[in-house]
Amino acid sequence: VEGSTSCASGIVKGAVTLPSGYHLTRGARSRIQTTSSSENVTITNGEKDLSGNTVQFEVGFENANAGDDVTVNALVYFCQDDDVCLSRNISFRANIVGTDASSSSSSSVVNLAYSIPTPEPEMSFVVPQFE
Repeated sequence: VEGSTSCASGIVKGAVTLPSGYHLTRGARSRIQTTSSSENVTITNGEKDLSGNTVQFEVGFENANAGDDVTVNALVYFCQDDDVCLSRNISFRANIVGTDASSSSSSSVVNLAYSIPTPEPEMSFVVPQFE
């Protein structure tokens, strides 16, 4: 999931919506980890555990330049009651497309969202019988 901003600082707000009837797996560590393409970018709240049925996070960034990006990788474990549990890796990326040097105090909010589709039922295979 990608978005862009022209500000050198701001917040990446992300949300992951689980399929209807699913919840985060109890005891599994759903979490985010954040990286940047530049070592000059300062990231706040970049690593944390996730909870809730609509998983939300806010990650701050500062000192970004044109061409930099901030990537939030979410690892989400989810399941239905009394059913198999699944996981999904989702990447949220905020691309810095240019910065306004005359307005260094401006910041932006990059809103990104992803809805996990309802998993397909597993297919059962018929094993051929040989006579």
